[in-house]
Amino acid sequence: NIYPVPDPQFPWLGVHFTPTMDGEVLLGPNAVLAFKREGYSYSETSLGDLVEMLQHRGLRRLCLSNIRFGLSELHRDWSLRAY
Repeated sequence: NIYPVPDPQFPWLGVHFTPTMDGEVLLGPNAVLAFKREGYSYSETSLGDLVEMLQHRGLRRLCLSNIRFGLSELHRDWSLRAY
């Protein structure tokens, strides 16, 4: 994967490129939030980080205005079959 230096104002959002074995290149990110800063699995959760995220008015507005898309991204993240 190739990642740029993150923007400190939006550390959870960073464009990245993922080359696949068959030569395809996937462009990310997907829209799945982590429940912990630097958390890479759903079992890694920080109540403080989660509260801080939920207090961000812009994030709440983004989530509410894109709820259907966000839920479909979560579904694809949880299910290899859906990906």
